[in-house]
Amino acid sequence: MIRRARVAAAFVTLGLLLSGCGGSGPAPHPAASSGASAPPTSTEVSIDCTDADPCTLPPGTYDTGTSDRAFHPGMTLTLTSTWGSHSLNLDEFSLYPVDHPDDRLFFWEDMVAVKSSGRDHGTTFLNHVGTTPKAMMAWITGNSDFHIVVRPAQVTSVGGVKATRVVLDISHTARYGDSQCPANPRCADLFSRRDGGEYYSIGGREEIRLDIAAIKIDGHPHTLFVVLDAPAGPADLRRLTALAQPVIESVRLHAGVTAG
Repeated sequence: MIRRARVAAAFVTLGLLLSGCGGSGPAPHPAASSGASAPPTSTEVSIDCTDADPCTLPPGTYDTGTSDRAFHPGMTLTLTSTWGSHSLNLDEFSLYPVDHPDDRLFFWEDMVAVKSSGRDHGTTFLNHVGTTPKAMMAWITGNSDFHIVVRPAQVTSVGGVKATRVVLDISHTARYGDSQCPANPRCADLFSRRDGGEYYSIGGREEIRLDIAAIKIDGHPHTLFVVLDAPAGPADLRRLTALAQPVIESVRLHAGVTAG
């Protein structure tokens, strides 16, 4: 999960903040050995990429390794330009273009919906909202805190998996009620890890493209999230999409992952 704060945007939590914060000059990490299920030409991404010590990933093919602390061990992707990463762990793999370090391409798993604004926002699980793509999208599109830019549609996302995609930003009627968000009241929370403590929020001009897919890993159901996060708004998201879409299309999930 993300463990950083972007001061200019609206990632807020009681303890650790959820956001892609800008960072210049990410430090390179030494390459490790290739993951066993990845192509032999791939390079393993370090699970030690952090906000304080991000990784630099030059053009090439990368895998998430075989560690049980890595996101989707054996997942591979190809970069045609240099990207950075602040996190690779069990819950998240994040990437950012080095020339726009506030932008993010996030890969998440098994997030749950949280109260989007008002008292106890972010930390209140919405147990009535299911975790399927259909249930998540119904909650998002029916929540007045969010403005739907592009309505949900079926797409092919990472690894050829079918997903539901929506583009959204914050509604002008949103009333977040928390001064920790610089864009308050135009902020709202979306998701949290199942174990709580960290949650994902957007605010101000921020616009995101969200893919949610039902998958199975070795026969067990999970929900996969692929997020493009553009803090500077629509033009920023278009630019990020042009950069990130080839990366998304290059993703190969390990052999144990099937459509849900």
